[in-house]
Amino acid sequence: PDVEGWDFSDMWVNRGKEATAKALEIKSLLDQVFFPNDAVAQLDRSYLVKGWFGQGQLSMVYGASNVGKSFFVQDIAWHVSASQDWHGNKVKGGVVLFLALEGGTTTHNRIVALKQQYPEHKDVKLAVRPLPLNLLDGEVDVNKIVDLCEEIKRIHGDIAMIVVDTLSRSMPAGDENSPASATAVISAVDKIRATTNAHLMLVHHSGKNLEAKARGHSSLRAAVETEIELSYDEATGLRTALATKQRDLEGGKKFYFKLKVIELGNDMDGDPVTTCVIIPATEGDIEDAKKKAIKGKQQILFKTCFQQLRGEGIGKSNPAGVGWPEPNTFWCIHEEEIKAHFMGKVSASNPTSTYKQAYNGLLSGGHIVQNEGYIWFTDSFGKVK
Repeated sequence: PDVEGWDFSDMWVNRGKEATAKALEIKSLLDQVFFPNDAVAQLDRSYLVKGWFGQGQLSMVYGASNVGKSFFVQDIAWHVSASQDWHGNKVKGGVVLFLALEGGTTTHNRIVALKQQYPEHKDVKLAVRPLPLNLLDGEVDVNKIVDLCEEIKRIHGDIAMIVVDTLSRSMPAGDENSPASATAVISAVDKIRATTNAHLMLVHHSGKNLEAKARGHSSLRAAVETEIELSYDEATGLRTALATKQRDLEGGKKFYFKLKVIELGNDMDGDPVTTCVIIPATEGDIEDAKKKAIKGKQQILFKTCFQQLRGEGIGKSNPAGVGWPEPNTFWCIHEEEIKAHFMGKVSASNPTSTYKQAYNGLLSGGHIVQNEGYIWFTDSFGKVK
């Protein structure tokens, strides 16, 4: 058969009698081609997550450390295994095998957090394996995964998706930049895909130079059908998933999200134990991120003064009326209060001029609005909690 290292006895054991009989059918060489008169438009593309991931394909999700890669892919895996739409994207679900090679026992906490986040999802067929894996050892570990998949399938049904988190942990002693190691990994995941017909997702790291994209040999990127880059904006707290490569789908698709802290309970010292889940960013979050960043020490000082005054209870929620946003949406402080506090912190020779520069810069940048002598910040920072 067309799986490296197999004979038809292996196929019988792993795929069953019908698949083996079909593979042994005598075919004409002409069955390998088609002509224009035989071409049929393929209108129903097989998707796993519509617009993002295809069934049976190989994908890679990558980003810098602490960008939220594991939380992001665990959220996708959860929705696929629950057969629930993923944040507005249709899902064709099934069993998911999550090979958690990083995190150890904390993986339990993350799954408990997902159960809290999505209590309405009842039949979640997510199998988590928090054990080491060596994809470079095709004769041992890869066969273990194939056997595990067969056992899961026998009891729970077809496997729709397999996640390897992370790629670097799956190739111990291997060299990501080596064509030999990269080829061995690709061969291993192709064998797993061939035997399970599942989508296989690799979680990977960015290189030291973020512009260089995912680290490692170029053959890895060439092999995947879908590539998703994750990034993080520290100023806004917004995280972005960008489809940088789609072999059969439209590229450039974006998903904005944030991390939400979930409290699981207390440890033996009485301190809270927490982890995170992802939540989609709101339209307001996205609009805030698109604004020009507040820059310059005087503008930053202005915002700090506003924050300090608010912390002392100075100001009020905005009222209703002309020139105001929806009632009780933003915290407003009278300009004279901000100006006095600001000028008391400025060491410049002309503090009034310095204040005006900061005020005008924030106003022209859309960061603040003034009405009836009151000022409020237009981003989530300025909202009434």
